[in-house]
Amino acid sequence: MHTYFVLGDYQRALESSGSDYGYGMGLVLAMLGRVGEAVSTLRQRELAKPWRLGKLYLTSLRTLLEGNREESIAVSDELIQATFRDPEGMYYLARQLGYLGEETRALDMLSRAIDNGFFCHQTMLRDLWLDALRGRNEFTALLNKALQLHREASTAFLAGGGASLLGIRSESY
Repeated sequence: MHTYFVLGDYQRALESSGSDYGYGMGLVLAMLGRVGEAVSTLRQRELAKPWRLGKLYLTSLRTLLEGNREESIAVSDELIQATFRDPEGMYYLARQLGYLGEETRALDMLSRAIDNGFFCHQTMLRDLWLDALRGRNEFTALLNKALQLHREASTAFLAGGGASLLGIRSESY
């Protein structure tokens, strides 16, 4: 689901979200314009009492989609204070904060995501929820950093024979 999401293929992401704890499904439904269904799904999953961080993610997204900015920010702040280190999770939180207009916090979380290994440059370029950050020099610098890290990872992948491990020609990568 995550791979399809970062590629922008939301329909396939939705089709692959069956084992998701609810956040991804809610997010994809929202990106497809099915906000009411997303809110309902998130609310149901919150009631299932997932682990603490999972519930915080569910609540932060649900309240954002419901237009309850203050509660979404409060729950996001609780997530920021948590001890999680998942770079994809940091990215999703950064995009939520960007959507909410919390530019400084969004940039900080995006920086943390990149520093911890999530540097999907193309995703960041096209993610509409990051639009509030696009005019900021800090955002441009983070995009450049993500691009550089992507290039380094691609070079290491090819040098290490990664293409042959996947059964693809290195010219196509």
